Amino acid sequence: MTQKLQQNPQFKEIGATVKDGVVTLSGNCENGDCDSLAAQQVKTVGGIKSIDNQIHKQEKTDLTLRTSVQSVVSKYDGVQADVAAGVVVLRGSIDKKDVNSLMTELQVLKPKKLDNQLAVK
Repeated sequence: MTQKLQQNPQFKEIGATVKDGVVTLSGNCENGDCDSLAAQQVKTVGGIKSIDNQIHKQEKTDLTLRTSVQSVVSKYDGVQADVAAGVVVLRGSIDKKDVNSLMTELQVLKPKKLDNQLAVK
């Protein structure tokens, strides 16, 4: 079921579980009708009795920002980031020599706020 959803890039953060013919959709997608489109996609699979749609719609800016932030922090071992409502929260640890470059790269993305909770080594 999840593989069927993953064929569409719009549904990359949506998962599906099936129990007794009931499909539960969960995860995040952009604003608009993405949740109903995902449900329609699942309905094309045979044997489905009903769909419990638990998809959370997020503003496109958070999804776009999260993708960009993850691309940046993946270059730095030990650094994790969360994005919510345009705010980037950094956790983990980082080498002192990498702090400036990380912060510069993240500031270019123009988040509403950078909450730096990193431990510097």
